[in-house]
Amino acid sequence: MVDSTRNGNRPQYFEIIGRINDENAARLVESLETAISAGHHNLVLDLSGVDYMNSAGLRALVTLYKQVERVAGTLTIANPSDRVKTLFALVGLDSVLDIEEDSLSSNGTRLSDSERALPYREVYYFS
Repeated sequence: MVDSTRNGNRPQYFEIIGRINDENAARLVESLETAISAGHHNLVLDLSGVDYMNSAGLRALVTLYKQVERVAGTLTIANPSDRVKTLFALVGLDSVLDIEEDSLSSNGTRLSDSERALPYREVYYFS
């Protein structure tokens, strides 16, 4: 059983850097599924460092979105790069996903709402 007093409703912050494609989308999903299983149901993905995403990356985000929905959690996309924003708009995900720009400080220590401080932070580099 998950210790909800430890994890509470505070977001788990993931900074994703590089490319999300066929070669690594499954690793991304696996990592975030581990966080969900550990009781982190409110995920924040900072995609400001993502310079490329293909359909495998989009599928990964939709999969994660559905998983956090099942546990009454949230998936927030923070600071998507211009390329990722354009891709979301082209496929209509910009109207489905919660997308926040300029919501995180450069070091990932806070969201604009100070009550949503980010105590858990992980960085993933994909090439």
